[in-house]
Amino acid sequence: MVGSGKRLTSLVVDDEVLLRSVIQIVLKNMGHEVFGAENGVRGFRLAAVKRPDLAVIDIRLPDFDGIELLRRMKQELSLDCPVLMMTGHASVDSAVASMKLGASNYLKKPFSIKDFKKAIDEVTGQTTQGTSSGSLESAVEAAIVKAMNLAEGNKRKAAKILGISKTTLYTKLDKYEIY
Repeated sequence: MVGSGKRLTSLVVDDEVLLRSVIQIVLKNMGHEVFGAENGVRGFRLAAVKRPDLAVIDIRLPDFDGIELLRRMKQELSLDCPVLMMTGHASVDSAVASMKLGASNYLKKPFSIKDFKKAIDEVTGQTTQGTSSGSLESAVEAAIVKAMNLAEGNKRKAAKILGISKTTLYTKLDKYEIY
């Protein structure tokens, strides 16, 4: 457990830009210094340099999976920080594999901000102030709406604001029925 009162350094590894950004914002609002990575290789490099107090890792990553990243962080870097694994494709096998390698907790997507904060509090031994209880999906949707408003409806500009491709933006607009 990480001692209370200390500003934590956290690493978030998820290939989905919007979700990674929302998680980073939530952690920053919890008082963490946060670094993000879009894949396992970059996550491993950041973990080696930053030596985080906490890692939040998606299991499905484009280069190698989050379980492999967890293994490398624990064995090759000897990191002893709490690790919260998350996935939209939960299975008993991935949960067991994560826990055997030293994951502290495991969340199935989608999850609420309240559940995320609770999981972070449990693995770090700290208590979060605030009661935000919306889902991360609703936060992603709100970020898209805000970007579309800032871009005055220009999808190219909105995609740039969000740091995602136009194709990804179109997919999200359809998903959330934003027109």
